[in-house]
Amino acid sequence: YRVNHSCATIFSALLVTRRARGMALGKLDAIPAFGPLVTVAEVLPHRDSVKFVDASWHLPSPGGTRRDARAEFRDSRISNARFFDIDRVADTSSDLPHMLPSEAQFAEACSELGIERDDTVVLYTTAGSFSAPRVWWTFKCFGHEKVHVLDGGLKAWAALGGLVEAGEEEPSARRRRPYTGARLEPNLVADSRQMLQASRQGETCQEEVQGKTSSPSTAVILDARPLARFLGEAPEPRPVVGRGHIPGARSLPIGALLVEDDVTTFKSAAETREIFQKAGVARDSVVLTTCGSGVTAALLVFALHNAWPDREQPIAAVYDGSWAEWGANKDLPVEK
Repeated sequence: YRVNHSCATIFSALLVTRRARGMALGKLDAIPAFGPLVTVAEVLPHRDSVKFVDASWHLPSPGGTRRDARAEFRDSRISNARFFDIDRVADTSSDLPHMLPSEAQFAEACSELGIERDDTVVLYTTAGSFSAPRVWWTFKCFGHEKVHVLDGGLKAWAALGGLVEAGEEEPSARRRRPYTGARLEPNLVADSRQMLQASRQGETCQEEVQGKTSSPSTAVILDARPLARFLGEAPEPRPVVGRGHIPGARSLPIGALLVEDDVTTFKSAAETREIFQKAGVARDSVVLTTCGSGVTAALLVFALHNAWPDREQPIAAVYDGSWAEWGANKDLPVEK
C-alpha cells in the first residue's frame, strides 16, 4: 500500500526518536573495548560517542621559547574536543612542575570539561607533543578505566578525514557534568623514598640482572630521558638540577618506542615488547619509571601497558617528582 506524506513524516519522526533512545542506551553505537592505544580507523565510527581531549604540552626550546598548546588548540582541534592543561590541573602548591592533582582537583577539571566517570575518553596531541600518555596515566591514577591514546594524534585524524574545527570554544556548547568517584590509586605513583629503596635493591643485584630479564620480585627503574642526560654528559633543562641518574636505573629513552621523527605514533606491540625485554623487563616485572618531570616517564608506563595489557602486575608506577626532585636534592645518591 502507499503511505502519504504526513504518515511518512510521522514514521520518520518515530524512527529518529527510537534511534535517539537507542543511542542513549548505547544500543546503536556501542563502543567496543578499545585497547590502551587506538587508531583513527577504530575510533572514527564512534566519534559521536567518545570524548576527545587534546592533551598537548610542550617543552621549552633550547632558546627558551615555548609552543603555546592552548593557542594551537584554538587554531586546530578535533571537532568537539576539550583541552586538558597538565600545568593547570596539577598540585600548584608544589615547587615541582605539573605534579599530580588531588582527587578533588581532578574531579573538578573533568566536570568542567563535561566528562563523566563512565565516559570513553580518547586523548590526542598535536605534532611534536608526547604528553598524551601523561594525561592517560593521570586518568588511570584516579580510577578512570575507559581512557585511550589516539595513535598518530591530530595529524593522523585529519589525514583520514576526521572532522577538525578552529576558533574559540563556546562554553554553552558543552554542559558541565558531575564527575564522581575519583579515588587515587597509590600503587601507580612512586615517591623518592620508594625510588631510593628500589635503587638500593637494584644496585645489590645489578651484576646479576644486567642484560637479562629481571625477576618479578626485583623492581626495575627505567629512565626515559635522552641517554646523554642519563649519563650526565648533557645539561638538564632546569638549572637547579644536577646531572646523572638514580643509581641502578636503566636508560630507555622514549624515542626507542616511537616511530622515527613522530612522537605521536607508537611502534607495534611486538616491537615494544622486544625493546622492553632488551632493557631487562619481563611481562610481569615490577617497574618504576622516571624522567625529567614525570611526563615521558608516563609514556614508558603507557607503552608497557600497551605491550602487555594482560600482565599480572598492576600498571607500573611513575615517579612523579622524577629528576626535577631527585637531581635537586643533595641528600640523594647520584650515578653518572
